[in-house]
Amino acid sequence: MHFLDNKIPPPVVAVFCAVAMYWLAHSKFAISIDTFAYMKIEIALTLLSVAVLVALCAIWSFKKAQTTISPTKPQNSAALVTTGVFKYTRNPMYVAVALSLFSFAVYLADALSLVGVGVFVLYISEFQIKPEERILKEKFGAPYETYLTKVRRWI
Repeated sequence: MHFLDNKIPPPVVAVFCAVAMYWLAHSKFAISIDTFAYMKIEIALTLLSVAVLVALCAIWSFKKAQTTISPTKPQNSAALVTTGVFKYTRNPMYVAVALSLFSFAVYLADALSLVGVGVFVLYISEFQIKPEERILKEKFGAPYETYLTKVRRWI
């Protein structure tokens, strides 16, 4: 157990990463990507739309199951949700945030800004998802263990 486990809400981590991405894209270290520059807004908006759709599907599944969506209080989970988008990823909301950050990197058209996406994924995996999984294993037991073997953590 680490002192950062489930302490910093994922949206705060995402904002920190987005700010760092913006700074990197506008720094002297920037690595411009001009390949799809003429379509970067369309590509970024498409990715962002998919991210919003995934997040809304996840929230709807949690509400339908009458369980918490709070990422800092997994112990308050009232039900194990394995349907809908949760059939494809155990963490659709984190996937949606990572996809949103990737969308921002596309908009920035800077390769170095992709570091922010990687930092988000690594931080959330270590200090959010792994602690959540320990708590959910204790709370839901064998059904959760089975779910872990069938569905990937990210995608």
